[in-house]
Amino acid sequence: MADAITGGCRRLPAEWEPHQGTWMSWPNRRGDSFHGEVLGRVVPTFLEIVRALASSETVFLNVSDEDEAALVAREIAGGVVELYQIPTNEPWCRDHGPVIVDAAGERLATCWGFNGWGGKYQPFDLDAAAAPQMADALAIKTTELPLVLEGGMIDSNGAGAALVARKALLDPRRNPGLTQGRAEEVLRREMGIERVLWLDEQVPGDDTDGHVDVYARFVSEDQIIACHDQEAVARIRSALPGFEILPLDPPPGLEIEGQRVPAGYANFYIANRCVLLPVFGTPQDDAAAALLRQCFPGRDIIPIDCRELAWGLGSIHCLTQQLPVPAKGDSL
Repeated sequence: MADAITGGCRRLPAEWEPHQGTWMSWPNRRGDSFHGEVLGRVVPTFLEIVRALASSETVFLNVSDEDEAALVAREIAGGVVELYQIPTNEPWCRDHGPVIVDAAGERLATCWGFNGWGGKYQPFDLDAAAAPQMADALAIKTTELPLVLEGGMIDSNGAGAALVARKALLDPRRNPGLTQGRAEEVLRREMGIERVLWLDEQVPGDDTDGHVDVYARFVSEDQIIACHDQEAVARIRSALPGFEILPLDPPPGLEIEGQRVPAGYANFYIANRCVLLPVFGTPQDDAAAALLRQCFPGRDIIPIDCRELAWGLGSIHCLTQQLPVPAKGDSL
C-alpha cells in the first residue's frame, strides 16, 4: 500500500507505548547467523521468546514455508501467534522490519533500505524485501525510503529525541556520501526526530558498527540505561546532557569457539505486560533484572538465557520489532 499520507507531524513512538503486537522472523539455514547444528541449538530460545511475548500480546511471525509454519504451530500453545509466509535471510527483525511512526494521526510504515549491514552478510535480498510485505500484510500505509537504516541504529523516547548510531548510519558502505546534517534532515522529516543524539560507542564483538541497542536504551523520556564499561558510560553521559544516565555493568566477555561475541543487557525488549531481559548466567544478571524492575514497575521482568543466541551476534531486541497500536482512523 503506497504512502498516502502527506503533511502533518510525524512521531516515532517509544517502545514502552502500547503495542498491537510484536513482529519476529523465524530463523533458518539460509543465513549466516545460525547454520548447521547451531540452528537446532537456538530454536528452543526462539520458542521461549515467542511464548513469553504471546502471553503479553500478539506475535506476528514471518515463516518461510509451510514446514516452518507447522513446526511453530506444534510448539506454541496458548497466546496469540499469527503466521505470515514472508521469507527472510536472517531472523533479525529489528533491522529488516518496518519502523512504524504516527503520521498525522495514522500509522505509517517507514520501509528503509537494507544491504546486509553494509554488505557484511550476503545474500540479503529476502531481508531487503520484507518490510513492505509485513506492512501490507496488516494493511498499514507504507513509504519506501532509499536510505539504509537498520532498526537497531535508533532508539526513541517518544517525545522527539532518539539515540542514533553515527558510525552505522553514516557508513559509506551503507549510505555513501551521506552527511550528518542530511541524515538529521531525513530523520526529522520521516520520523519526527527533532533531537538526534549521536553516539559513537561499539562493544567488543559487535558486527553492526555500533548499533545503539547493544549498549544504550531509553527507559523513559529523560532516562537512559547505559550498559558498557566505565569509560564508555562517562562518554555517553558527556554526550547526552539533560538526560539521566543509569549505568549498568555488562556481563563478563563472552566467547564462542574463540570468537568474542557481543553480550549485554541493553538488548532487552519492552512488551505490553513484560520486559524480556537477555541473561548470560553471570552474577551481573541479577543487577540488570533489579534495575529493569525499578524502571518498569508495572511489567514482569522475564529473563531469557541468550548464550546460544550469541552465536548469531545478536539478542532479544535484535529479533523483535514492535507494532504500535493503531492511531485514530486505523482499524485492527
